[in-house]
Amino acid sequence: MFAFIKNFFQSNKKDNFLIVTFLENKIEIIAFQVDFVNKDLEIKKIFKKELEDDLSYLKKIFSNVFYPKSYKVIFNFDSNLAVTNFGSIVVFRDKPLVTINQADLENLISQAIFNFFWPTRKYAARRLNIPELETLVCDIKIYNVLLDEHTSFDLLKEKGKKLNFYLSETFCNREFLKKLISFLPNRAEIVFIAEAGCVLLHLISRYLKKSLLLARVGDDKTSLFLKTKEGNISYFDSFQWGRNNLYSALAKEFHVSFEVAKSIMDRYFENKTSILFSKKLNFSLKKELALFNKGLEIMNSKAKAKCLIIDMEPLLVKDLKIKNISKESLIPIDTQKILDIFNFKLKPSFYFYHNKQDIQYKNLYSLATLLEFYFIPQKDLINKLARRRMRWLIP
Repeated sequence: MFAFIKNFFQSNKKDNFLIVTFLENKIEIIAFQVDFVNKDLEIKKIFKKELEDDLSYLKKIFSNVFYPKSYKVIFNFDSNLAVTNFGSIVVFRDKPLVTINQADLENLISQAIFNFFWPTRKYAARRLNIPELETLVCDIKIYNVLLDEHTSFDLLKEKGKKLNFYLSETFCNREFLKKLISFLPNRAEIVFIAEAGCVLLHLISRYLKKSLLLARVGDDKTSLFLKTKEGNISYFDSFQWGRNNLYSALAKEFHVSFEVAKSIMDRYFENKTSILFSKKLNFSLKKELALFNKGLEIMNSKAKAKCLIIDMEPLLVKDLKIKNISKESLIPIDTQKILDIFNFKLKPSFYFYHNKQDIQYKNLYSLATLLEFYFIPQKDLINKLARRRMRWLIP
């Protein structure tokens, strides 16, 4: 009884998380204080910086953030820095009438990890444009195991022939990741490493069960991530169109600077422009949004998804029309929508306001990675054995 009470109170304590996100040419480091029991998130500190070739400045940032606290660290990468694949792998048992013991389970997990590893590492090396030997598997998660097509709560008490593992593996450039880790203090605990777009799509797939295509709209390009009807999730493709296209079009139309055009767009999204000006602005954006629409249509003609998720403001999404996708299946996504769906509350700290940043935290990908970590089985035997096996794949 005492042990139960002790574990209960320990599980209710707040944790400190550091989300380190590399997207396009920017780094964002955000410190969260997290109460997963009550689903409360609080932003404590935010650092934003342009990405540079020399990353040594991160050592100073990390040392300032970590003192005097320790953090669980999540690395969240753009698609040119990491590859995450979600998928299923089937493993057959030689003796289906014999009850599974721990040695059997360990062997089955090893087979699943290795069978998933070899083709995905080849794919990751091509994507990252590095040799296979420099392509490091840096994270493995097992989300579910079906025994003869049925869910089992304790595989060590079961018999059966076929196990279907649903898992993810993440690959990075060995030298790049080693350098990042070297900047962390010894008391840092790395708990999750992932490709940002794939993790957001996996989080969305927890409530949307159909095939999905996620469009991550960056500054200069739009990256696509696909969830197939079988449940596999990976990077799909990209095309050259981004938010800067909109800002440049406005700057040209209204004869203002690029930065002023961005400010105009912000006011438009906050509904702080007149009706007349909003109509004029809508007309000015039509040509650029038509190009975006065409790019999405071409991509989905290949992906054949039933639902298109776009990380763009609803005001821009409402007039898009994608062939073979209904209006109801063309869905804008943002931080508040994700928080509401999973019943989390986000409290920006005084630091957040003091630096005059947006009241609404907008980095959807950092937030999604933290929430996805919440759903991953953390202390179960299967993932403990998977982590042990992952070390065999790190030469």
